[in-house]
Amino acid sequence: SRLLTVDWSHDQNWVAVCSVPGGQKLRTFDLESYPGWCDDFRVRGIREQTLFTYDIGSGRRLLARRIEAAEKDPDVPVSYAFSANGAYLVEGRNGALRWWSASTGRLLGRIVATQGAIGRTAISNDGKWLASEGDDPNWKLPDDDGPMSEAAYARALKLHVWNAANRKLKRTFPGYYNLNGGASMLAFSVTGETLYGACRGGGGLDRFHVATGKNSPLPADQKSGLTVAAVSDDRPWLAGMKSLQLPSNLGVGVELWSLATSKMRAHMGGTLRGNHGVKWSPSGKYLAGDGRLALWNAQTGKLLAEKADSYVEDLSWVDDSTIRTQTLGELQFWSVPEL
Repeated sequence: SRLLTVDWSHDQNWVAVCSVPGGQKLRTFDLESYPGWCDDFRVRGIREQTLFTYDIGSGRRLLARRIEAAEKDPDVPVSYAFSANGAYLVEGRNGALRWWSASTGRLLGRIVATQGAIGRTAISNDGKWLASEGDDPNWKLPDDDGPMSEAAYARALKLHVWNAANRKLKRTFPGYYNLNGGASMLAFSVTGETLYGACRGGGGLDRFHVATGKNSPLPADQKSGLTVAAVSDDRPWLAGMKSLQLPSNLGVGVELWSLATSKMRAHMGGTLRGNHGVKWSPSGKYLAGDGRLALWNAQTGKLLAEKADSYVEDLSWVDDSTIRTQTLGELQFWSVPEL
């Protein structure tokens, strides 16, 4: 079973270390970036402009390579993203995209993508396609001299897909408004044929087809924004996490869609204070959500377990019995008992 994981927005209000109920912490790594996975036995991450590769079982550092032509400016917003297979690393900084081989640290290319800041970035598993979020070049400030309203500053961001071989723009897709925070997730499918995107401000999951330029979105209630989605290549279902504006809290709901019909199969509910992401277990039996850690039976929609007093930024599965989490740069592995 091969999983595609679509990235999500990490809300800085919800960060803490948590444990899986009955679980045992296996390993912690000190990383500055969100991790990239080589396979179930090795993990990569960035610290002080250096790419590190670790053995998950022993915690031993296998490799450390300085990122070629690395820049370091703490005042410049930087967007990092690994390919889903951990083979490539892409960076958005100062309007430019740069990408490296994650195994060697060798700089593979550079593209000037926008005159403004770059939002989310993504790179395909084969390194052929890059994606970036940036300003619409046709947007201009209003001509009048009156006081500027919030609406006057609102502008549409665009999603750009680049050909890594010739450095040329392949596609421009409609993006999301900056007042909504831009894209809350951006990632390629395992094959690189589809770019997934969504915005917390509202709407569903966009599925942009690189070859045709078409979008076949999964619809959603405009009052709630999709913050994460996960889909398996060998299963016809997609699970998504949506934020819901409640009277005094930010709640979430987990929804299950059919990719064949684009219709919602089930609303599985969520935790009152929320989750950031949702991931399939390798067998497809379970769905796990981070933020306030929760575990669901994907077939019945039943909430199996919930850790009410703990939070994580990032979660993924090693297998059906092991979950890995990340919080404040710490990468942790947990042994999960059978449910």
